[in-house]
Amino acid sequence: MNIQAWMCSQVIKRSRGGQLRGLVAFMVIVLTLLPMPASASLYCVSSMTGFQAALSSAGLNAQDDEFRFRSGTIAVDQQLIFNVLDGHSVTMSGGWGAACNAEDGDVTILDGQGTNGILFVNAFSGADFSVRRITFTNAAGDYAGAGGALQVNAAGNLTIESCRFFVNRHSGGGGAFAVAANGTMRVRNNLFFANQAVQYGAAEILANGNAAYITSNTIVANSATDTGPYGGFWLAGDAHFTLANNLFWVNSGADVNNTTVATLLNNDVTNVAGNPPDASSAHNFSQAPIYAGGLFNFRQSSRSPLVNAGLDNPPGGLTAVDLDGATRIQPPHVDIGAYETDVIFYSGFE
Repeated sequence: MNIQAWMCSQVIKRSRGGQLRGLVAFMVIVLTLLPMPASASLYCVSSMTGFQAALSSAGLNAQDDEFRFRSGTIAVDQQLIFNVLDGHSVTMSGGWGAACNAEDGDVTILDGQGTNGILFVNAFSGADFSVRRITFTNAAGDYAGAGGALQVNAAGNLTIESCRFFVNRHSGGGGAFAVAANGTMRVRNNLFFANQAVQYGAAEILANGNAAYITSNTIVANSATDTGPYGGFWLAGDAHFTLANNLFWVNSGADVNNTTVATLLNNDVTNVAGNPPDASSAHNFSQAPIYAGGLFNFRQSSRSPLVNAGLDNPPGGLTAVDLDGATRIQPPHVDIGAYETDVIFYSGFE
């Protein structure tokens, strides 16, 4: 399956038909354009009102664009469509305070309400796209062939970092997301939980640049409904993939279906289908994680075999903090998965 081909064909078809659904206003409140240097535009997003119109404008303004989402839950009634036609970079991030000038430590949730996908992005002409610190949940995508909550086609670099994907689904493939990039790809420090699709319950990932780094993610209880399902990730493209420090657990079928060249380092992974891991792969294992306890708490107990079992300097690098904002490496070594356990703390209080 060529993700880039179907994404491009779908957006061209939709644009020609004048059917950009998101041009209809959504729920309530405000989207504010904040002052920035002449070469960039900064938008503070507090609801969906006017957001689609802002996306349409941003993709043509010949400037880099940054969208900061205020903390809280935003109900998405119709899938957002974003065509970046000017070749400039776009960043989106969540967890910002009321004025969008500081991250307040809380979360931004984009909720598909069980009826539609959330965000579709086409970044043409070498444009880079990154998304960080946003929770995508309750999406029900059936648009463009794959990608329940998030669909991205980036001509440049692509980064998906410190995001949560909960209980999203798609009628085709990639319950959480389907992404493609021609530049360097980084998928780091994310949580994928209980996403579902006909094929590839968690994600479809196509990378045609020099390298793709899949690092420090937690991929748990994702499922596919087709015969011979792959509940985890599908990997494809010309890039060399490196998967490091990832936790794959209780996904249906295979955790990874590898159709390209992939090196696996220090992953907790049970089943890799398709092409075998590259000969340089090392230190992978399959052991049950031991969670610290609490509803939907995927942080590891100090007794877990995943604590201190990661690679401290993986190709593509680590994030500075874990998914909850804790320092990424709690000595002596990094943990496997999206969360870092303070062993000293847990030893005294578990």
